[in-house]
Amino acid sequence: MLDSALGKTFASLSTLVLVACVLTLPIHVAHAFVFRNVLAVQEIGPEIQAFPEGRQVRGVAKGDFDAERNWLLILLGGELALLPFVYRASRRVITVENEGGVATVRDAWTHLGSQHGGFILGPVLIGAAIGAVCGWLVWTIGKVIADMASADLTWAVVGLSRAAAVALVFAFVTGVTASLPARGAPQPQPVEDLNLY
Repeated sequence: MLDSALGKTFASLSTLVLVACVLTLPIHVAHAFVFRNVLAVQEIGPEIQAFPEGRQVRGVAKGDFDAERNWLLILLGGELALLPFVYRASRRVITVENEGGVATVRDAWTHLGSQHGGFILGPVLIGAAIGAVCGWLVWTIGKVIADMASADLTWAVVGLSRAAAVALVFAFVTGVTASLPARGAPQPQPVEDLNLY
């Protein structure tokens, strides 16, 4: 069951990530734009936080780092509240793929019906763990690239990488969950081996 769910998730991963990006991309890019000055000087954040009150670098004071972090945590919590919608869209992707069709992001978000799948804690936790590792890698790589980018582009790199990282986590969690058999659905029977010779 886990192998099948992970296989379906990996097969549809690009579509599942794009489905999640519909929500994560505008949220994280907007957040990064609002705090673009803070993100531009994040490399020297510890030094700025040691400054006395009132001293700023590029218009950023030491309290701005806490504000950026707090808003990021609030947004991440808000995104968790949107996870059921991402699950429904992901369920549509898996259903279309299982029927032999080609799933699209537009189709997934326009067919959010109350499709119920299975929920088995073990496979979902494994999907969440894989997604968390992949998301952490993308988040970390984004920070490294942002440090190399010009100060005027740092916010865009940070926003895009954070959005992609959260979308990866969502894609793995919802993909594995949507790929599990529905509660009460008949389990597929093993195919009888026909010996024709």
